[in-house]
Amino acid sequence: METVAESKDPAMAEDLMRFIMEMDDKELFAAMLYTCYELIQPDVALEVAWRSDLLEFVMPYFIQFVKDLSSKIDTVQRSTDDIKKKEEKNEQERLDQPLDMNIHEMMFPAAGMGGPAAIMPAPGMMTNMNMGAASMAPMGMQNPMAGGMGGGMGGGMGGQFPMGQ
Repeated sequence: METVAESKDPAMAEDLMRFIMEMDDKELFAAMLYTCYELIQPDVALEVAWRSDLLEFVMPYFIQFVKDLSSKIDTVQRSTDDIKKKEEKNEQERLDQPLDMNIHEMMFPAAGMGGPAAIMPAPGMMTNMNMGAASMAPMGMQNPMAGGMGGGMGGGMGGQFPMGQ
């Protein structure tokens, strides 16, 4: 029995337990459940005990098993509750921030990485990017800096600024 316990082999423990059941040695069966507790599955222990009319000898095993299972569940529940509390606290802190801060973050998502200036070109950069000054004028209007008439995307579609009049 001790050799099986040291082997950590559940299949070997189950075989030994079934062999003890065939011997009809109730005390040895109870000792087996105690010595090889970690290796014996609860359903196998219950089946063997039921078939051999050894239910009163399997009860200490089941009491310990239920206690261990309950402890594990409590540990997992506490961990889950701690995680939920941290998430709720973080969410509450996020909601407690000033409203304008949240709006700013929505309007400028890159604000945390250099602010709005990081996503907008510097003044004068547009003319340096092979875009003529004429293309800077609003649609249908000529840019006075471009010189001449009909510049821009709208061409000569009215509403032109008179030059030098």
